[in-house]
Amino acid sequence: MTEPNEQDAESGKLHTGYDLESGFLARVREWTDLLPWLRLGRTLRVTGSPVMVGMVALTFIVWWNVQVRLFGTTKIEGIGYQSSPQVVEWIVTRTTQLIPISAFDLNAREISWSSRWLAIVWALLVWTPVILYLLRQGALLTAGRELVGLELGVRRSIRLTPTSLLIAFVPLACVLVFGLMILVAGWLARWIEGIAFLEAPLALLIVIIAIPCGLLGFGAFIAVPLGWAALANEKDPDALDALSRGYEYLYRRPLQVAWYAFLSTLILLIITAITALIAEVAVWFVIAMLNAAGTENSFAERVLGILVFYPIVVGLTLFWALVGGVYLLLRYDAGEQEIEDLWQPFPKPTPPLPQLPQSVGAADE
Repeated sequence: MTEPNEQDAESGKLHTGYDLESGFLARVREWTDLLPWLRLGRTLRVTGSPVMVGMVALTFIVWWNVQVRLFGTTKIEGIGYQSSPQVVEWIVTRTTQLIPISAFDLNAREISWSSRWLAIVWALLVWTPVILYLLRQGALLTAGRELVGLELGVRRSIRLTPTSLLIAFVPLACVLVFGLMILVAGWLARWIEGIAFLEAPLALLIVIIAIPCGLLGFGAFIAVPLGWAALANEKDPDALDALSRGYEYLYRRPLQVAWYAFLSTLILLIITAITALIAEVAVWFVIAMLNAAGTENSFAERVLGILVFYPIVVGLTLFWALVGGVYLLLRYDAGEQEIEDLWQPFPKPTPPLPQLPQSVGAADE
């Protein structure tokens, strides 16, 4: 934005305001002021961070082994050697399965009820600290700030994990209240079965109850990740306030949510395609070198089986960083809070340099 006229300031005249006829393009500082969503491109930095990608890889290994052996399902097997759209679809699917409401998904009926809940709890316990850390880093990059250190960021993420679990389960508790009403209505339907003039009002009542249930349930898949982002980036994190922000941004700015989701998906498709090509070329050299060394095929298959997960690990890292950036954009759209206005803790004061004794200075003189 243009500054007031210096001559007016020197002469003591009041500033008459900015010249609106000069146009917005003449007042913006950079392209990100005109197109704020361009800031999402800054989150690509996480894909080149060995620390963040390595953290996600280790978390993925721990989660994957327990998931397959204890709660294993055939749906999560064989994800290697997939195209970029399939990798992105898998990432989004696994994200939705972090939300406890997904336990009611009819498509998951082949899994036992107890296994579903244990898998959700296990995934939340393992992934939540890493997710909070990535959300913070993505928001910092989007706001043009420096990344937080590993020790400080992980320690804060672990401290916020219990609150983030509360954010995940609050929508489930609200939905279950409506679910109990539907359950009672279902019991009543058994008693009045065949009585048309009573069944019709009862069916209408169930529909009326089911609509807010659907609003809360569907909104949880967007509101909970945004709530985690609010928890990771606001100064005084509160579970209910963070969750309400997520619901507010979704239902007040649905077009912006759809637009940012489209942009994030496009970025993910490009990056996962590049990483898939990197992994494929790496496979060429692994096969050539191991064959030259006369290594057994079983060992080579194990190496290749690990290498094909590289696009998924990078995609997961970038996905949560993008969610952190999208949160800042939606906060700006809904509340006009500047994207750069991001809370950061005060740095530790630098200890003063030791003072030389006065006698030393006197002796030198």
